[in-house]
Amino acid sequence: MSEPLHTFLWDKKLETDIELVDSQHKEFLKRANTFIIKLLADKPEEGVREAFEFVNDYLQYHFQAEETFLADSGYPAFEEHQAEHQRMRFKSKEMEALIAEGDCQKITKEFTEFINNWVINHILSSDRRFAIYYRELKGLE
Repeated sequence: MSEPLHTFLWDKKLETDIELVDSQHKEFLKRANTFIIKLLADKPEEGVREAFEFVNDYLQYHFQAEETFLADSGYPAFEEHQAEHQRMRFKSKEMEALIAEGDCQKITKEFTEFINNWVINHILSSDRRFAIYYRELKGLE
């Protein structure tokens, strides 16, 4: 059983101390919260597709910007990191299909899992590993 849908608050433990990455993560969570509010509304089918497009467009932008940043930094685990982004891109395509079907209950479950996976497994793990590498590279450690 998945957790109930709720909005996400920025937490200091999510910070990488890389301004570009942190600001984009904050913006993504802000957009995700907009989508969640639409899902929790009395008539969630209204505006859900547009709200998800708003989230997904930014996610794609963020992944591209982050991948460029990682590649330019010579990050040795770039391909592994990029593969995680690809899995999340694929998951977002699945979400689009659910939205097209109009199954708000399933969308709610899937989106909760999607965001939790992104925050817990990606930001707190993969992005933090890159941040350590980047700070060492720049002599900030």
